[in-house]
Parts: sequence; structure tokens; C-alpha cells
Amino acid sequence: MLLRSEDHFAREHLKRNPAAFVGIVVFGFVNSCASFLLPVSIGEFFALHFHSQSSKAALLQTLGIHVESLQAFFLLFGAVLIAKAIAGYIENVATFSQGELFVKHLREKVFGSQINAEPNSKGSYGKYLLRYSNDMKAVQNYFSKGILGAIKNGLFLLTGTAMIAAINPMLTLILLSLLLLATGAIYCLSAYQRPFISTSRSNRSSLLAFVARSFSRFDKLKQRQLEQGAVDEFNRRSVDLYDANMRSNKIESLVQVTSAFLIFVMIGIVLWQMTMPYVHIRSSDGVMIMLMILMMQGALRGLLRVPAFLNKGRISLEKIENILVQGVTP
Repeated sequence: MLLRSEDHFAREHLKRNPAAFVGIVVFGFVNSCASFLLPVSIGEFFALHFHSQSSKAALLQTLGIHVESLQAFFLLFGAVLIAKAIAGYIENVATFSQGELFVKHLREKVFGSQINAEPNSKGSYGKYLLRYSNDMKAVQNYFSKGILGAIKNGLFLLTGTAMIAAINPMLTLILLSLLLLATGAIYCLSAYQRPFISTSRSNRSSLLAFVARSFSRFDKLKQRQLEQGAVDEFNRRSVDLYDANMRSNKIESLVQVTSAFLIFVMIGIVLWQMTMPYVHIRSSDGVMIMLMILMMQGALRGLLRVPAFLNKGRISLEKIENILVQGVTP
């Protein structure tokens, strides 16, 4: 996730709202840890009530949490459940609030720049409208699901990786290497998708511009009986937009499928490595590691989706930056 020039909008927003940023990260981390502890703690219930030992109970003890009675278990379970609910609510509200605030600030700056632009620098109305619809939505996802999502999921994965490292450092190195390769593959696919997204956005703005222009001279079209010509031109532009969207969505589908595929490829390779003689691991430790990887699956999937959100958001931010710096609607 390399920083680019258009990322300065996000950096400036984070500098203006440091407390909110720290709060989102902290509560997001608490929410993720609670999601991790809830299924793990259930293993402790079976160990206490049925006097059996499970891998989840052993994992809880590995984390330094020891429950001596059923009463203590239910207190722990209730406390973690309440912590997850509160942290999740605060995280979601704060993330949405900061995403909306980020977009609000940009939206107001863009409108001020466009309304004060010189007449000869104004573009088509369709391109104006696109800045307030598709581009702002992409920018919001870029900030909330891209930047904030990468930080929250990254922290959770680092915590899980540290726990796995305490069990088996060799498998941890293998897992980290696979994660870097998977992230690189998704990043390359997202970069390949970038020109298709740009073409789709351009065709959409062209279609909106044509619609706005046609209805602005509706009476003239009626008087000159040019309705059929307008319909034919609209259909041609609509086909161009359809083709561009299909090309972009095919790559988007490939990115989504590849993310899920790579997660289980990583799990398969880790299982295969457990059979190698240079990886010394007990069966109970192996089960614990697989449980932790499966619990990290949601964060892994979220992290692998980050390049796509950043890619789309940066395309929109480039256009917004052109408006603010040059006063031109791209």
C-alpha cells in the first residue's frame, strides 16, 4: 500500500481529527479481539462442564486466561460479549462519521471551486454531477474501508501472528511470506483494473452529460423532430458504458474470487508445511494454529480487499485534485 500524491487529502483529514482516528483503531481492535475470544472461550466451557480438554480451551490458556469455574466462565463470556457490542457500535458509528466528514469536506471544496471557475474552464454538467455521486462514494470507501480498514485489520492480524509465533516461529515465517505474496498478487490485479475503471467513469460522465444537454434543449429537439436521433445517440453511449462496466466488473469478480481462493491456498500450504520434517510441531499446537488462522480469515479477507478500495478512491481523488488545483473538471 504505497502512498501517492492524492493520499494527502486523507493525511490532512487524519491530522485534523487525531482523537477520532485513534478511537476508531482502538475500538476496532477491541471488537476484533472480542470476536476472537468468544468462540475460543466456548472451548473452556466444555473443559469445565464435561471435564474434557479441547484445543480452544488450550488456546485460551495459552493467551494467559485461566477460568476455574462455570460461574467465572459465564462472567468472562458476558463481559467479552458486552465489550464486543459496545466496541462494535462505537467503531461503526465513528468510522461512518469520519467517512462522511471526509467526503463532506471534499464535496464543499469541490463545489466552491466549480462555482467560482472561469466560464471557459467549465466542463460538461454530466462530469460535474459525477463528482458528487460515484466519485464521492469511491472516496468514502477509500477512506473508511481502505485506509481505516487496512489499519484495523492489520493490527488484528499482527496480534494473531504474534500468538502463532509464540507457538511455532517457523510456521509464522511461512504464513507471513504467503500473506505478502497474496497481498502483492491482489495489488497487481487492482492496478491492472485501474484503466478499466477510468474508462467506465468517463463513459458514465459522457452519458450523464448527454442526458443533461438533451433535456436542457428539450423544446428544440421537439421542434426540429430530432427525438429519434437523440435516442440513437443515447443508446450508443449506453452500449459503450455497458461494455466498459462489463470489462471492469470481470476484473472485479476475479479480484474477489482470488482473495477467497488465496486464503485457503495459504491454509493448505501451512498444513502441507506441517508434514515437513524441519517443522517440529505437536498435534495440539497444529490444531490451535489452524483455529487461529480460521479466526483471522475475516481480517485477511478485509485486508486483501484494501487495494481495490484504494485504487478506485485514488482515481476519484485525482479528478477532484484537478478541480481544486487547476479549476478543471476532468
